[in-house]
Amino acid sequence: VVLANGQIHNVNRQSNPDLYFALRGGGNNFAIVTRFDLETFPQGLMWGGLTFHPPTTNASIYNAFENLANDATANLDTGLLVTYNYFNGSYIFANNYEYAMPTPFPPAFEEFTAIPNITSTQRITTLTNLTIELNDSCPNGLREHYTTATFRVNAAFQVQILAIFVQEIDTIRDAAGIAPALVMQPITSPMIRLFRKNGGNALGIDEMDGPLNLINVAIMWSDEADDERIISAAARVISRANEMARSMGLENRFIYQNYASRGQDVFGGYGEENERRLLEISRKYDPDRVFQNLQPGYFKLEG
Repeated sequence: VVLANGQIHNVNRQSNPDLYFALRGGGNNFAIVTRFDLETFPQGLMWGGLTFHPPTTNASIYNAFENLANDATANLDTGLLVTYNYFNGSYIFANNYEYAMPTPFPPAFEEFTAIPNITSTQRITTLTNLTIELNDSCPNGLREHYTTATFRVNAAFQVQILAIFVQEIDTIRDAAGIAPALVMQPITSPMIRLFRKNGGNALGIDEMDGPLNLINVAIMWSDEADDERIISAAARVISRANEMARSMGLENRFIYQNYASRGQDVFGGYGEENERRLLEISRKYDPDRVFQNLQPGYFKLEG
């Protein structure tokens, strides 16, 4: 990495371990990363694709989501995205089911694959092809806004979040080019356990917190004149979901930085101790606050 004073350092568990910790979740507040050394593994053919379900299957889908998340230790080869879309006047689920082995319709997903679907692209293929397929489902050239929250996994609560999402999207669905999505992804206990590997990270998630449900309200549209009301609608989804989660004891403070919207307190969501530690590391390696004041954009530790 290149520090604010121009010095070049290798950063890992043995060299500058405090900075290594901070870079794993601390955003662009510390240094310019010029190279990654990554641990790799072979990934051969796998099973996956998109499956489209009608809105009436929502309870079945979220029950399957909860069961898979709670049984993640037995299902380490699974990847799951549950997405509820509004497009061309209709709501529909467009879910990604992925399994890291070339096993058609693996038992880990049998509760999902038993749910009636409209169409599916599930097949044995490569990770590259699955990535291209997912990317092709997101049109280019539109405006886009993300906002996020994290909750404990609970199927009944997820059904209620869906109802909130529909209520708020119905207020803006006349916007030109509107394409909103409610995306849910499990953060499982085995995933959280691996956070401690190679020195840990700054996210502040403990294994006792899991499994968690990472929510992303992602909205695309075409007309700048609609910015304010669309961003406000997305914020209301998260605000109402957070309020309901607190009433049900399902809240979690974590805010995923890559999905967060302007004004969300990402580093506060890491917990007071981790936020304080990140500030101390920032002041150690960047005492002149170069990355706080001169590096534009993204989330700053000091405002």
